[in-house]
Amino acid sequence: ITGETGAGKSSILDAMCLALYGDAPRLAGGAASDEVPDPSGESIKAKDSRAILRRGAIQGWAEVRFTARDGKDYIARWQARRARDKTDGKLQSVARSLARASDRQILASQTTAMSTQIEALTGFSYEEFRRTVLLAQGDFDAFLRADTNDRAGLLEKVTGTGLYRAVSARVYERTEV
Repeated sequence: ITGETGAGKSSILDAMCLALYGDAPRLAGGAASDEVPDPSGESIKAKDSRAILRRGAIQGWAEVRFTARDGKDYIARWQARRARDKTDGKLQSVARSLARASDRQILASQTTAMSTQIEALTGFSYEEFRRTVLLAQGDFDAFLRADTNDRAGLLEKVTGTGLYRAVSARVYERTEV
């Protein structure tokens, strides 16, 4: 993804992460206990994915269609909304779903099931996906400073070269006397 500063590249990546994992990189800043005011008069945690909802919006959603490791297409969706469709309505629980693109059949809609299914379909946990996708978004230094095993494991997943590590280990075992 390329574009000028402020063109919305990070917003696209946030939307992808929200739809797939229910979390977004822009929510990672600050402490877990930080709170932000909400138009409903309540405060919510800064890390709460609903905090990404634009002021004055009664609802927001992110949806991504992707081809999984099994070669099939799926649609992941995240949605936040306010009570009574009012701009100052209380934030409702986030709704998430995973559907097969071919027939729109919902495969998962609960947080735990979604996480398990998405991880199986993409081959990445949220943290692995975030680090991989956002590598070009300024996390390159963090990637370089990462523990060698973490870095190697991530590169193997991204490039699909884990097979070669396994072959190398077997060759070593056979030749070791």
